[in-house]
Formats: sequence, C-alpha cells, structure tokens
Amino acid sequence: RQPLHNIVKASSSPGAMGNLCSAAAATGPAYQDFVAASEIDKKLKDRKTMVIVGGGYAGACLAKTCDPEFNVILINKTDYLLQVMAAHRVTIPGKMDYWEPRMKLPYNYLLNNGAFVKGEVTAIETSHVELKDGRKIPFDVCACATGTKKNGFFVPEEMNGSTKSTDVKPWYESVQKELSKAKSIIVVGGGIVGVETIAEMAALPNKPKLTLLSSGPAFKWADLDKKLSEEVLKQLKEKKIEVVFGAHAKEVPSWKAGGPNSGTIKTEDGKSYSADVIINCTGS
Repeated sequence: RQPLHNIVKASSSPGAMGNLCSAAAATGPAYQDFVAASEIDKKLKDRKTMVIVGGGYAGACLAKTCDPEFNVILINKTDYLLQVMAAHRVTIPGKMDYWEPRMKLPYNYLLNNGAFVKGEVTAIETSHVELKDGRKIPFDVCACATGTKKNGFFVPEEMNGSTKSTDVKPWYESVQKELSKAKSIIVVGGGIVGVETIAEMAALPNKPKLTLLSSGPAFKWADLDKKLSEEVLKQLKEKKIEVVFGAHAKEVPSWKAGGPNSGTIKTEDGKSYSADVIINCTGS
C-alpha cells in the first residue's frame, strides 16, 4: 500500500482524470437521494474508512484513486460533478443538446467499492463528520476537498440552490435566454475562462456588442507565451470583440438567477462600462 501523500499526488495525474471520466461514462446502479449512515455498505471489510468531503475534481479523483485501498465515502451537496469548462459553451443556442449531458459526471457509479452520500457537511470532528440533516458518518481518515466558491453563471447550485443534475439544463436554458436578448455583453476578467467565454458569445445569433475587461496591461499568460497572447488578441478583434486592458473593476455584481444582469462597471481609473449582461470571470 502506498503512503497517503503518494495516493493524493497520483489523484491529480492525467491518468486519474481519464479514469474518472471513463467511470462516469459507464452504466451504474440506481441513485438513492438519502442514505443513512448505518446503511452505507463497506465492501472492504478489513480496510479503513476514508471520508472525502467535497466532490470536485480533487475530491472525485482522490476517491477514485483510493477506492481499491479504502472504504471510501464521498460526500457532496450535489449528486454530480459539473465540468465547468463546458459551461460557457452550453449557453450558446444550438449547443445545449451536445454539451449539457457531457458536462455532468454523476457520482452514483464513480466507485466500485466505496459509496457516495449526498449531503452538506457542517462539522468535521476527530472521528466523524456531521451533516446538515443530522447524520453522523464515522471515519478513520478524512480528506477535506471543498475547493473555493466560483463566480459567474457557471455553477447552478451556487446560484439558485439546486443540488440535482436534472436542474442543470433548465438553469442554462434561462441563462441562454437572457444572453440571446442582450444587445451588449461585458465579460470581466482577462484570464483563460474570460477569454473563452467572450469568444463563445461571438456565436450568439443576436450579435451583441462584446467587451472584455482585463485588469492587467496584457493577458494573464503574456509573460509565459507572448506569441500566444498576441494571436488570441488578434482573433478576438477579428470577432469584433473590444478588449480593454488596465480596466480594474471596483466591484463586479454576482449573477442573478432569472435576471436581469444588466449594470455598469466602474473601474479604478474612473471610467464606466455599461451592458445588458455582465458576466464575472475574475476567478476565485
């Protein structure tokens, strides 16, 4: 058996991510919305119990990697892992049917030996975790992989309280509807997510005026790859996207479920930028 720090290190490898995606593509058992702590089946009778709090990429990969060695119990407040990198694509008309099923990785058939528990952990004690609904789940080893809060319209459960995978499509349909009516859209944040998001907006049939606000004097990765930065800027301009560097926003509004998401962005240099839709891509 490997030391735990080696297993954790392995969980972030491309192979582990590939295994995770392959597992999610398989046909798995039926999902139960509520499982009592006493009903969690521990298939590896002579192995320790590992509770993993948080089912993002780190938590899910760790659970998949440790599944042969531990009785893994993965706890997450939603019943699916959302592939956030596909979120900006699913908001474009005509792309929903292809991307929406591919951006959700259900947990119920992720593990061969372990178990998935849907719930919100409110406390981690020395030998058990406590859930919001009162359940207490004991452990020998606990890993906390809760991640960070994301901005923008990318994560439904943080915007409207949804925790079921069946609510993902209606959420993005509402986002798509608002974007399709907009005459102007501002994306705040000149990182990779911001650039990809504004580039996808160029495919909207209503052809809104598009503006990308970046706080730095150039794209975030310019120091690492100047030629790439120049090529990206060139392609954005070809799509009629206005890129404003040095625009450090004082405050960026959070996405409102159902809208409206119009407003004005004021920057530290005293300028103002208004749009029908403002999308926050400033990162965590």
